[in-house]
Amino acid sequence: MILVAGGNGYLGQPFCQSLTQNGESVISLDIAAQDNLYPDLTVDVRDYQALEKVFDQHPIRTVVDLAALLVSASAADPLLSFQVNVLGAFNLLRICHEFTVPRFVFGSSFSVLGNLGHVAGEVDEDVTPQPTNFYGQTKDFVERMGMTFSELSGVQFISARMPILVGPGEPTATTPWRAEIFNLIHCGGEVIIDYAPDEVLPLAHYEDVANALRFLTLSEDAEHKIYHLPYENWTVEELGQTLMEINPSFQVTYGERRLQGSPLQISWSRIREEFGVPQPSLHKRLVEQYKYAIKRS
Repeated sequence: MILVAGGNGYLGQPFCQSLTQNGESVISLDIAAQDNLYPDLTVDVRDYQALEKVFDQHPIRTVVDLAALLVSASAADPLLSFQVNVLGAFNLLRICHEFTVPRFVFGSSFSVLGNLGHVAGEVDEDVTPQPTNFYGQTKDFVERMGMTFSELSGVQFISARMPILVGPGEPTATTPWRAEIFNLIHCGGEVIIDYAPDEVLPLAHYEDVANALRFLTLSEDAEHKIYHLPYENWTVEELGQTLMEINPSFQVTYGERRLQGSPLQISWSRIREEFGVPQPSLHKRLVEQYKYAIKRS
């Protein structure tokens, strides 16, 4: 049985669905309940005693930690970010040791890397992280903690570093465009992408990331402790033009924001070569969503 902390989140739901469609037994653990086809437990990862009750009652063999405050939320409330991102991960690692759970998969981020402007070419998993924001620093700490914990306890630790996720769903307060570009694809409307038009963003549809994460979760013989998940680089202007080409009713407005804390070129060849993870296509996902929405309307 696989426990997914943060299983009702933006990535958590498609990831749990990917696992169940593959025939896996899943428990979603989150602070907010959803109407899922798999067990859904309302538990806070900061509450160790509540976690113990879950592990007492279920034969969990793998933990996937996707519970986190993201970049903007971490900057606004660093204390809560520490409690969820770091203390929550520590609680889950500790309980894996207590209940002899053999595998822990950590949902990390490209933000752990930092800008690394001095590194020539693509940045791979062997480059030493230099995070430049608090969110990235929490991810860096958990990666280091997890690898040390693995050496001491025997729990296999795997870190999956992720790009910026996009896909349909409930828009977030800080970056609503990540969902709105899919939610509005069939009807058009105004979308504000608050980055500068020439900014380059590492993007991937959450289902493509969920599928790659499934490979790491189910693999019995992962060769490494850290993997970069698949993505594509898009300029913000290119994304806006693509949306308007698919549906001319789109009105895309840009901002001046710059991406902080992530290098321009990131290699994900490790997971591609080791597991055969395919190249994602955000353009294909947008067109598919458009056709699907038009057919349903």
